[in-house]
Amino acid sequence: MENNAVTQFSEWTFAAGADAAPGNISGRIVDNNGNPVAGAVVQLNGTQTGNFITDANGNYRFDNVETEGSSL
Repeated sequence: MENNAVTQFSEWTFAAGADAAPGNISGRIVDNNGNPVAGAVVQLNGTQTGNFITDANGNYRFDNVETEGSSL
């Protein structure tokens, strides 16, 4: 299923330590009215890959992500 009503993404965060330990990426997907978009697939690409389906509040999270070589 594709939802073409999504026109923006919330700010997302990437947390990693100075020692290049794995970090976390999280964020929230909302529609033009600020309503959460549940069931959206967020893909992580790069040296590490993965998919996350947003929850009922539009939230997604990737844990233990390599700090180099990945992008959303």
